[in-house]
Amino acid sequence: MATWTFTITNYGPVFEIWFDGANGGDGYYGGAREKRNIGDAEKYYNFEKIVEMIRKIQPGCIIWGAGHHGDARWGGSEKGHVNYPHWSTVGLNGGGGGTGMRGGERWVPAEGDTTINHAGWFWHQGQASRVKSPEELMQVWFDSVGRGANLILNVAADKTGRLDPADVKSLLEFKELRDKLYARDYALGATVTASQTRGNDKKFSPSNMTDGNIETYWAVEDDNLTPTAIITLPKPATFDVIRLREQTRLGQRVDSFNIDAFINGKWVCIDNEGKTIGNQVMRRLPRPITTQKLRLRITGSQATPCISEFSLFRQPAGAVRPSIFRRGDNLIIIADGKNKILYTTDGSEPKAGSPVYSQGAKFTKCGTVKARCQFSNGKLGPVSQAKFGISKTGWKVKTATSGNAAAAIDDNPETSWLAKAEAPQSFVVDMGKPYQVSSFSYLPRQDGKTSGMTDKYQFEVSADGKNWTKAAEGEFSNLRANPIEQSINLKNVNEPVRYFRFIGTRSLDGNSASAAEINVFGTPADK
Repeated sequence: MATWTFTITNYGPVFEIWFDGANGGDGYYGGAREKRNIGDAEKYYNFEKIVEMIRKIQPGCIIWGAGHHGDARWGGSEKGHVNYPHWSTVGLNGGGGGTGMRGGERWVPAEGDTTINHAGWFWHQGQASRVKSPEELMQVWFDSVGRGANLILNVAADKTGRLDPADVKSLLEFKELRDKLYARDYALGATVTASQTRGNDKKFSPSNMTDGNIETYWAVEDDNLTPTAIITLPKPATFDVIRLREQTRLGQRVDSFNIDAFINGKWVCIDNEGKTIGNQVMRRLPRPITTQKLRLRITGSQATPCISEFSLFRQPAGAVRPSIFRRGDNLIIIADGKNKILYTTDGSEPKAGSPVYSQGAKFTKCGTVKARCQFSNGKLGPVSQAKFGISKTGWKVKTATSGNAAAAIDDNPETSWLAKAEAPQSFVVDMGKPYQVSSFSYLPRQDGKTSGMTDKYQFEVSADGKNWTKAAEGEFSNLRANPIEQSINLKNVNEPVRYFRFIGTRSLDGNSASAAEINVFGTPADK
């Protein structure tokens, strides 16, 4: 069993303690790099005793993880996405993963966790180009909080303890979008009638769903698991988000529901895929709906439904943010097709008078491209940016131990090189001419699968394709939960090189090796 101590008595109330997945493996332990197999984490860490101590010192503290003793659990990814349907309950000994367990004995809701920056959990120099946009953060919000979970959003401080200005800007704009979303509930004060009210008691009135008080709720008789309620708004409203909440003090009960809107004199189903509700569920419609009357149909429930809230919101119109790609030397910038796109290729922010993007634009070197829309009223939208390595025009795969290695240098993250045998597996690329290189990046497969995902690597370079220098060797971190692009600085590369060899020396599942894209950064040797 591990022997360790920690202090939680000198900080005032501690809100939450995380026991992350420290379950052994390769790593640095006490400064020494070695491999450890801890076996049974429950026994190794003695979670029962640890939790008992925390409860005594900090009784209000939420405990994440700690085997089956914690109050919260992992949502299943480090992208902030939580599975739907999401049950907040698990078994007595855990289980259920990110989805939870229907009818579980313990209330242990999931937490969606992610970073505000694609660069990862820690601060990195130059990470401003990888900050998530407010619109991306709103998507995370809907995919976690909107599915009944909580969200932990990591904002990493730099070496001085300050937050990156780009992260702060996106965070504040994200807050502005959320404030606009919740600024008006179109269902507040609506008249509600129902197929049944429990005991005909006003305490359980269906109008409790639209009174703005989450403590009150609508309920029906015990044997009625599929009741219906009709919500009549004060006047017609246009909305595209529907939020439902159960009275979770009585448990999470609803299995499924549908929502109809009364349009042109008839009922039209606008959502037939509602599953669990729990703490809350926010259902986004594919397009805004205008109506004065809606119908909630509970189509399945473990016990009589107890619904505390039915709300309607309108998503704020987010400013259009262009997407930036490169295929060979061709620069591709996509927006909504309605507005002018301004862009720069020197890392500066586009402004009025900057070049206007048109099809056929070229970008042949390493560097950062930035773009934004200019709207008809002259206003400028938010800036998008993308960092590119050496152009892959002229690159060729010279050799590969197995698999289609060309998929790793085709500028398409949707395709992947997947070797057909156990690691180590490798391929050699001829870049066409010599470059003074400084770093490379590895993008793991982006199809949601981890089979063959390379987590240990070696990177070699050569001037003539015969004599090789090892420029980097190591381990890509946290790929299973957070499969983002990994950038690695190269060492011992003092002379120009034309060839590189990528070697996948180990994969997450012990089989094969893979790569969605390999990028190399540097400058032509003749400049």
